[in-house]
Amino acid sequence: MSKPKRDWYFITLHVFLVLLAGLVGWLSYQNWQMQTQLNPPPPPQLEAGDEVQAVVAKAADGSEQMVDFRGQKDTLLFIFNTSCPVCKDNQKNWKDVYRRASERYNIVGISLDPREVTEPYIQEFEIPYKVVFPNAQEFATNFKISAIPTTIHIGKDGKVKHNTRGLLPEGYLDELSMR
Repeated sequence: MSKPKRDWYFITLHVFLVLLAGLVGWLSYQNWQMQTQLNPPPPPQLEAGDEVQAVVAKAADGSEQMVDFRGQKDTLLFIFNTSCPVCKDNQKNWKDVYRRASERYNIVGISLDPREVTEPYIQEFEIPYKVVFPNAQEFATNFKISAIPTTIHIGKDGKVKHNTRGLLPEGYLDELSMR
């Protein structure tokens, strides 16, 4: 091969390799973008140590009240809505927690539905714990609720001890007593 043809061959080969490397980089970037869109990071939620503020909510009788989480006992919040099938399944777990632990904890249900919709639900499931009705959007934003049911354990200092999404696991009370 003569020198000018060989130089032309090497230049063409190098240009091709640079273009190929650029194409690989571009495809890698597109792959990363697609993975990020298909697998977004989990939504934020209250973490242990986060401080929570008191909530203004309507009581079952329609009166407004301040639900404060600081006090003599830790608080367990049961957050639900009436159309959630998992919330319905979780009611038996929450009732069991209430039956076994209501003397050690303040137990409060937070309905994200209006009182008028929730009252028949309370009757149907024979809910023994107090249920209050905050502004659902404001509450969900302030408490970083992105899934229901959610159970939040708040210490008497007003700081989150634990946050559980979904069905309560078996042995939840045992876990609770170890915290």
